[in-house]
Amino acid sequence: SAFTASKALGTHWGMATGTLVSAGTITQVTSANIGDSGYAFKFNNVTLIGSGIIYHRYRISSKIAVELINQTMSFSCLVYHDVGSAKNFTITIRKADASDNFTAVTVIQAGTATAVDSATATTIKLEGVVMGACGNGVEIEIKFEPGAITTKDLEITDMQFEISSTATDFEKKLY
Repeated sequence: SAFTASKALGTHWGMATGTLVSAGTITQVTSANIGDSGYAFKFNNVTLIGSGIIYHRYRISSKIAVELINQTMSFSCLVYHDVGSAKNFTITIRKADASDNFTAVTVIQAGTATAVDSATATTIKLEGVVMGACGNGVEIEIKFEPGAITTKDLEITDMQFEISSTATDFEKKLY
């Protein structure tokens, strides 16, 4: 599979795979189609041939992850795409096998695919995740399976990872 150059935005990472990945960028936008803040991670003008997949990964360092050991967590986010038909999203939570090194990871829990209609802001969730021994770091992956697309967009915002067996409504906080 071909890969686009991954671009780091803080601890957020984006990547696309397919028979051919010929265009697209990941940016942080301040005029998002979705969410309350106006901010979103946007995969912009992506072109994929074949079985195209877009990945967004958020990594939590060991310094913070130690506080999550054996906690029951839930993750939710708001997604939007303009592919033209319903497409699947899947959330997976992993732990790093070595401290702050995500080269080797172990799945804590993988969600089931959730179909999201085109041009429709939709909250997706993975709830009741028992984190176990996750102190080396945590990776949250949002997998989007659009297939072959030409100059299409994906936005992700309002991400919330919380100590709870169920995902609650997004809480906007000032820092």
